[in-house]
Amino acid sequence: PPGADKVAIIALASLPYSYCQALCIIDTILHKLFCAATAAAASTKTVNSN
Repeated sequence: PPGADKVAIIALASLPYSYCQALCIIDTILHKLFCAATAAAASTKTVNSN
């Protein structure tokens, strides 16, 4: 089809953005998990020290 190359170019151009967005979302989730794990570890440490 005549417009296929344009669609492909648009898709390729938007790939880095969606990839970056996906990385951002994953990073946020991992950060929240890490924070939760750190808080849990800290609370268990304080409980154990008592």
